[in-house]
Amino acid sequence: MTYNNTIKKVLCIIVTYNASDWLNTCISSVVNSDYPVDLAVVDNASTDGTADLIKNQYLDSISYFYPLNENLGFGKAHNFVFHECDLTEYDYVFLLNQDAEISRSGISELVQVAEGDGTLGILSPIHYYSEGVMDRSFAGYYDRTLGERTKINGINVRMVDFVNAAIWLVRADLIIKLDGFNPLFQHYGEDTNFVHKLHAAGYRVGIVESTAGFHYRNQEATGLDRRSFADMFYLKRLIRLLNPSLYFLKEIIVLLGAAANHIFLYLINNELGEAKNILNGLVKLLKQLAVIYHYRKLT
Repeated sequence: MTYNNTIKKVLCIIVTYNASDWLNTCISSVVNSDYPVDLAVVDNASTDGTADLIKNQYLDSISYFYPLNENLGFGKAHNFVFHECDLTEYDYVFLLNQDAEISRSGISELVQVAEGDGTLGILSPIHYYSEGVMDRSFAGYYDRTLGERTKINGINVRMVDFVNAAIWLVRADLIIKLDGFNPLFQHYGEDTNFVHKLHAAGYRVGIVESTAGFHYRNQEATGLDRRSFADMFYLKRLIRLLNPSLYFLKEIIVLLGAAANHIFLYLINNELGEAKNILNGLVKLLKQLAVIYHYRKLT
């Protein structure tokens, strides 16, 4: 992509896995954007022909294409692109899920707001599922956040504690500073951890309320909803242990107490398998404590 000297350079990243049904919607929204971007697509070893479809139909629209031989998951796949592309050449990185799209003026509106306030580390549009209907999960935490509303460069922005990474505009230098997504997360939780690191570094998260994005995921149950209690126990405790704003020793004590309580309740109800799953999660976390502490110190 050729840029003039005044336009801010944006790298758009799309991570795909068995995304053949979504490619046209997702990639077309970026290609048809009124803001020029470089587009990087990384395929997580899809088994439905996604990589071949990209090569045959979309390669002319893509600046960088990385077909991988293994599924790295969400965070690690993005980290791969962060390291392969020279982020120092860009002002912003735009993350777009394979099952999402951005409105034609969306990227330009997000960049316009970001340029008006250097404390905004992440900006996102309203996440809709269909015309006028918000994505279920987005609506949940959006409605719970009574954040500051302000105008930046004439555009309404609502400050929030968190927005999921389906549609993010992130400052490129901030990704470098925070070393991308934490590789301890396989899938889910890495965006929450990144936001925690961002807040600890003094940056904020904002929703540009006049900008529309669409996230076409299943509205009945997200991937998190389908996870077992033991998996969620492990994930939530890992997120808290890595949160640089929380006391590490206190979180270890809370972890031990919570695990003991859950194991006890499962045992008295003769649910030995569930008790074992919690114990396995606890042991895994305890073995990771040194690594977790290392990542906390990097924040």
